[in-house]
Amino acid sequence: MSADVINSRNWELLMNAVDERRVVPIVGDNLLQVVSGGGAADAGSFVLEKLSERFGGGKMCCSCSEAEELIREHNRKLRNPGDMTDIYFEIYDIMKRTEVTMPDSLKHFFALCRFPLILTTSCLRGLDALLGVSPERVTVYSKKSVSDIDPAKLDASRPSLYYLFGRLGAARRSFKVTEDDLLDYLHCWHNSDTRPVRLGDYLSDKFLLVLGCDYPNWLFRFFWHSIRNFTIVPRTPEMQGVVTVSRSMAESDRDLLNFLSRVQTSVFSSAGDFVDEFVRRYEERGPAAAACGAAAGADDEALEGASRCDIFISYAEEDFGPASRIARRFRDLGASVWFDKAVLNSGDRYKTDISERIRECRRFVPVLSATSLVEGRRFFKREWSIAIDEARFRLNDPFISPIVVDGINPFNEKRIPAEFRDDVHIINLHDEDFDRQIKTMIRSFR
Repeated sequence: MSADVINSRNWELLMNAVDERRVVPIVGDNLLQVVSGGGAADAGSFVLEKLSERFGGGKMCCSCSEAEELIREHNRKLRNPGDMTDIYFEIYDIMKRTEVTMPDSLKHFFALCRFPLILTTSCLRGLDALLGVSPERVTVYSKKSVSDIDPAKLDASRPSLYYLFGRLGAARRSFKVTEDDLLDYLHCWHNSDTRPVRLGDYLSDKFLLVLGCDYPNWLFRFFWHSIRNFTIVPRTPEMQGVVTVSRSMAESDRDLLNFLSRVQTSVFSSAGDFVDEFVRRYEERGPAAAACGAAAGADDEALEGASRCDIFISYAEEDFGPASRIARRFRDLGASVWFDKAVLNSGDRYKTDISERIRECRRFVPVLSATSLVEGRRFFKREWSIAIDEARFRLNDPFISPIVVDGINPFNEKRIPAEFRDDVHIINLHDEDFDRQIKTMIRSFR
């Protein structure tokens, strides 16, 4: 497998996935820089240089594990135990007065793509400001308690940031420093008491864009296995992700490249080169043109050839991500699904066709979320009205089957129609038995 090879088809798939809000970037330390007296410097190298100055005695540390050993040796020589220190406090002390930044091309990339969720393996503070994330949308993973995402905050208009392995602080082992720390964090991900279940579910069908995480082959496999919800077997034959690694690693670690090839993941040996190429293609293409064109073609085909569908999914445009996941799961289980991905058209034919599809479907599935509670004229509310009218003709047959995709309580929410709350079974996308519940739904009309 060669690095830096992504064919035109896969570039198009990636750009479509960005438009559909199915891409999750993972930002590593190698992507970040710090502002020092000599200008911008690589964050990891900067920290090692400062630790070497304090504890190396003229010897340059090549890794944080090596620096930690030097600090242990320093502590062993102390006569006063009260003067002991540790690598976590030392890194905190070095970085608390240091500004974190990234190249302008990367800032432009994140501003252009407007990802709903950004993950980081770095512990450095200041990423939220760099990426335009408001403080209330920042989550820091803790090994002592569950630190999960709030699905209600995952919208493309405002990004959320999740620190996978802790955030810089003075407390010992409160953030990842060494490879041993990374293993410890990943072990917590595999513990049911501390695993962020909603985050794991959200990532299970997403396209992962790993930028600046230089882990050796064995460690990257464990990392990938954990992030991919305990499986590395691709669900589809399509490209599943892109990983950028250092050029030296791309040239030397053939086992890692072969592993990524097997899991349908492309490799770029420079995050900057990848970002530049993506931005060029994305801006030339126009962000949503191809995705909407393909979706419109698929919907025209459905309008002309589809008979009665099993499931009609009604959703607010902002909930496209969870709605598309629901649609895929129904299809995986053998149900036919009406799921409009095109830009909504207000033409008479379109409205007539939508009415027909709702009246012909076996189950109407409204996606309920905080977004669906907004006031004003929205097309999905027309669909709701048609479905409520149709339900009156279904007598005792179940017809409306809502699915909640965030933290709202539909039973206490008066802005949700009574027909969606009373005497109906409401499914939560994040329930552990979500699959079992939709399988039961499918069996009920089969």
